[in-house]
Amino acid sequence: MTDEEPSAREPLRIAVVSAGLSEPSTTTKLGNAVASRAVEYLREHGRRAEITTIILKDLARQIATASASFQRGDDLVAAMRMLSSCDGVVAASPVFQASYSGLFKSFWDVAERDLMLNRPVALVATAGSERHALVPDTAMRALFAFLHAVETPTAIMAADNDWGAADLDSHIAREGRELGALILSGVRGLLMQATVGLSTRSFDAYAGDDGDDDAHAPVVSFETTLMRLAAGGLSSPSGSPNGFLSPYEVDDARPSEPDRPAKHGKTRHRWSAEVAAIEFHLDAFESRATVVWRGRTEMVIAQGAVMRREPPLNKDGSLGYSARFGQRIRSEHSGQFRDFVTTEDIVLRSVNEVGLFLYFGGTNGWLQLRDARGRTLDEWTAC
Repeated sequence: MTDEEPSAREPLRIAVVSAGLSEPSTTTKLGNAVASRAVEYLREHGRRAEITTIILKDLARQIATASASFQRGDDLVAAMRMLSSCDGVVAASPVFQASYSGLFKSFWDVAERDLMLNRPVALVATAGSERHALVPDTAMRALFAFLHAVETPTAIMAADNDWGAADLDSHIAREGRELGALILSGVRGLLMQATVGLSTRSFDAYAGDDGDDDAHAPVVSFETTLMRLAAGGLSSPSGSPNGFLSPYEVDDARPSEPDRPAKHGKTRHRWSAEVAAIEFHLDAFESRATVVWRGRTEMVIAQGAVMRREPPLNKDGSLGYSARFGQRIRSEHSGQFRDFVTTEDIVLRSVNEVGLFLYFGGTNGWLQLRDARGRTLDEWTAC
C-alpha cells in the first residue's frame, strides 16, 4: 500500500470513552494505553490511526439532562458523532459497587440505539481492589453484547497494586493488538453486509438527524400478548381477542389529566422533493449562508458562505466537543474556503454538520435555517 492510495491517506479513528472522575485519571490512562497499542499494531500494518478521548465527566450535566428529557446538548451530540465515525472504541470505567459507574451506564443509555452496532470495542476497568477483576468480563461484556458491539477476547481490570506490573503491560499490549486486528480486518463492514435484510435495527445511528429514517425503523406489533402484558396486562372491556388492552386503549381507559403536560420525544425531520427546491438562509452566530437540502444525506452550502472565525470556548478556556468536531469538518474541506469564506459549493451529510462547519453549533440548525418568508427548516420538515 502506497501513501498515494485513499485508504492510506485517510487515518483510522479510535475513540476512548472514559468515565474516570479524578484528575489525572487512571481509568483514562488505561484506556489511552490500550488505544495506543492498537495504533502501534495498525502502524505495523501500514495504516495510520488517530485517538480521540471523550471524558464523560465533562458531559455529565448534558447526560443527566438527556436522561430526563431526551434532549441532547450540542457537546453530547458532537461526542456521539465522533463515535459514529470511529473505527474502534475503548470503553473505560471505574468500578463502583462491583459494576461500572452510573455515569458510564447513563451515557450509553442516552446514546443512539445503534451507535455501537458491529463496532469493535475493547473493555477496560479500574478499581481499588482485585476483587473486582471479573467486572469487564461480566457486567461490561453483557452491556456491549446488548449494544451488538464486537468485543475483543481480552478485557482488563487494573487494581491499585497492578500499576507498573509486567502482567498489566502484557495485557494492555494483547488487548490493544486485538482491537487493532479487529479494525484492520474490516469486521464491521463484513457484518453489515452479511446481515442486510435480516435485522430490524437501524444501521444509520444518525438517520433521524439527516432525514426520514422510516425505511429503517423496526416494525413493532402491539397486538401480541407479550406486548399487551408489557403495556400493563389489563383486561380488554371491548372484547380484545387476546384479552388485553393495546397501549392505545390503555391510554384511553385512564382517567383524563388535562393539566398534565404532554411528553415529546426526539423530533424527526423528513426530506422531500418539495424541500429540495427551497433555498434556506442562515444569518446567525457571525455566519451567513445559503443552504439547500438536495438529498436525504446531501446538504449543500452555496459558494460565498461566511463562516464564524473563532470557535466558542468552555469556561476553562478549552475547546468543547462541538468546536473540535467543527474544526475537524473544516479541516476535511480546507481547500474549499479562504479567509473563512467558501470558494465553492460544499456538500455535507446533515443539518448538524452544516451548523458545526459554519458556526460550531449542531442541533439548533433546524431553527436557524429559514426560507425567504422566514419559515424554518424545522417547520418545513418536522414530523
